[in-house]
Amino acid sequence: MAKKSSKGTWSTRDLLVTIVIGLAFGVLLIPVTWAYAGLLSAGGIFTRAILGGLYFLPAAFAAYVMRKPGATILASILSALPSMLGPYSLIVLMIGGLIGLVGELFTWLLTRYRNFTTARMLWLGMASGVTVYLLILGSMLRTTAFEPSILLIAAVVSAAVFAACSLVARYLANSVVKTGVLANTALGETTADEI
Repeated sequence: MAKKSSKGTWSTRDLLVTIVIGLAFGVLLIPVTWAYAGLLSAGGIFTRAILGGLYFLPAAFAAYVMRKPGATILASILSALPSMLGPYSLIVLMIGGLIGLVGELFTWLLTRYRNFTTARMLWLGMASGVTVYLLILGSMLRTTAFEPSILLIAAVVSAAVFAACSLVARYLANSVVKTGVLANTALGETTADEI
């Protein structure tokens, strides 16, 4: 029988599962990157807030499944790799790293890598969404003239999309863990202990 690894230590299996999570979501995000490029001129700040939030899915999924320091940022960076072949190249990787870093910070602050209730996942998404909005969109928007009400609405939209992605990631992970695919992850072990 395999030994259970502690919360902070990584096994080779943990690393491989996190890599698969990141790259699988990365393939799914390729069309999002192209849609972002195509819709940016039409939707502007709201396209950034809505489609940009979808890049939080791999971070939230990895945080919930792996429950280890570093999983969020690793999955987020890896999920950006396939999209680098699109219209934004290295910018996608930098945004993936930023989303992963912000997600990692709030995963630690809100869950301590062990308490992933629905409410905490919701807060994880909202806090990450507002922070990423302020760091990315806020810095880009200093040179443009938007009404403060538009900026506030875009911040709320960003928080809502990140929160929704966090809950979708939780739902997806709970669905996948029932198949046994994630049996050797922290989520799988937690689910097995509850049965």
